Amino acid sequence: MEDWRKLGKEELEHQYSPSHWSHRMDKDAVIDAHVKEITEGTNLSRVVARTALNIQYGDSDSEKMDLYLPEGEPTKLPFLVYIHGGYWQFLR
Repeated sequence: MEDWRKLGKEELEHQYSPSHWSHRMDKDAVIDAHVKEITEGTNLSRVVARTALNIQYGDSDSEKMDLYLPEGEPTKLPFLVYIHGGYWQFLR
């Protein structure tokens, strides 16, 4: 593959679009499956964890994050960071 800086916008969109690279489903099904799984996981997490939702981290109204914390005060716990980044073409 050539240097990404030499690629046009259309080719960059294709290369960096997750929905174009699934071998199991078409691109619309990939997006729908992702949204379904993330929504179900979010709903479950909100039931079983303490939450701090819509924490503002920037000046824009869209610059918010949610924290899901375990109940109690554990001394050790697994840590997962899910950074969405906004690229999933949710609203196509």
